[in-house]
Amino acid sequence: MAEPGGRATKANTTLPVRGTSDYVAIRPGFGDGSVNENGEAAVDIAIVSPNGEARAGRVQVRLVRERPTWRMTTQYGAVRYETVWRDEVVETQDVQVAPGRPARFARNLGFGRYRIVATQAGGLGTASIRVRAGWVGSESAEVPDKVDVSADRRAYAAGETARIRIAPPFAGRASVAILTDRLIATRDVEVPAGGTTVDVPADPAWGPGAWIAVTVFKPGEAPDAANTGPRRALGLAWVSLDPAARTLDVAIEGDTLVRPRGRVTVPVRVANTNGAAYLTLAAVDEGILRITRFQNPDPLAHFTGRRALGTDIRDDYGRLIVPPEGEAATLRQGGDDDLDTSGVQPPQRIVALFSGVVAVGPDGRASIPLDFPEFNGEVRLMAVAWSGERVGSAARAMTVRDPIVAEALLPRFLSPGDEARLPVLLHNLDQPSGKVPPPSRSRVRWRSPTPTSSWT
Repeated sequence: MAEPGGRATKANTTLPVRGTSDYVAIRPGFGDGSVNENGEAAVDIAIVSPNGEARAGRVQVRLVRERPTWRMTTQYGAVRYETVWRDEVVETQDVQVAPGRPARFARNLGFGRYRIVATQAGGLGTASIRVRAGWVGSESAEVPDKVDVSADRRAYAAGETARIRIAPPFAGRASVAILTDRLIATRDVEVPAGGTTVDVPADPAWGPGAWIAVTVFKPGEAPDAANTGPRRALGLAWVSLDPAARTLDVAIEGDTLVRPRGRVTVPVRVANTNGAAYLTLAAVDEGILRITRFQNPDPLAHFTGRRALGTDIRDDYGRLIVPPEGEAATLRQGGDDDLDTSGVQPPQRIVALFSGVVAVGPDGRASIPLDFPEFNGEVRLMAVAWSGERVGSAARAMTVRDPIVAEALLPRFLSPGDEARLPVLLHNLDQPSGKVPPPSRSRVRWRSPTPTSSWT
């Protein structure tokens, strides 16, 4: 693609393809694909036409529990494991939907993986959504020597007890370890084939949380048994401490549309402070942020988010296990989408403003002045606040532009003595419609990158 001035530009877009049959729509009432143990997994179900209009009809809803099994396959001459999911239908129910009245399907789920499938009766529409009861560190089930370890809740207050569900691929003795950047505690438990649950008190000394590492061992069996070798399986789950006590509520207020070439005061409100509070505010061109895929600063996630596992597991039990047939796994790193932005030179002036540290008043408010230059576009306001051990952040968009925006299509290059015609695009955004008088012939002063070299 090329803009009217001839400069190359790059953009991606997604084109939806409409079908001719009705669709079944599912709206989950839970986030992140998980609910607490014995928590309610609720969904709203509707039938929608290809034009987006709600339809009446009957929908069959199935609640399916998914259990993984594995088999050995050969791919490109190497023997690998392949996960095979086995479905167990837990419940089937027919529901009636109508425009403005979607059907609601809600069930309390025990530990495990589930899938809710909705199928239009007498039609082709179908939809499904997966939900996990319990919170895990990873949903990967690519190998059979992994213990499925999950916590009953997403986060815990200091002093509460976390119920850790252990579902191993075989019965045996498990070593349960609590890990941060070091080993906190360990205990051994007997685990039957159907799994077990252990209680772990949430300790505030963990900081943001701790990893629960489970290693299940199984000794070698009798020589006439089908599987005579010892076995071992590993699993991890992150237990997070609730960050609510360390959270500041930050809100960026003020106008969403302002004019350039002047000072704009942005009010910021901070609630739930603990003594003196401070903040910083940045206003950056949204176009630049999108080029670099910049994420909004989130100090709460930085300080209280899940940590990388800072310890390693080493033992001699692995020396007793016969290595499987196949090649060793290799670390693969993905690349970008060849988004080369080294040659991107925006013709507009780039805006990047920063307030520095600003003290928040006793009423929890602060007013930050920002001096905007000649600029027409959208900026992203990003505020970061802190007060004692509490942190918070907020972000929102602000449009900066004139009522009528003039955009000159500059030539790609000029030599001394050249004359050029500059097409000008006028965007009437706020003023009443009308005619624009023809431009008069004028001379433009150009400046080269060298300050001492200019011509008229």
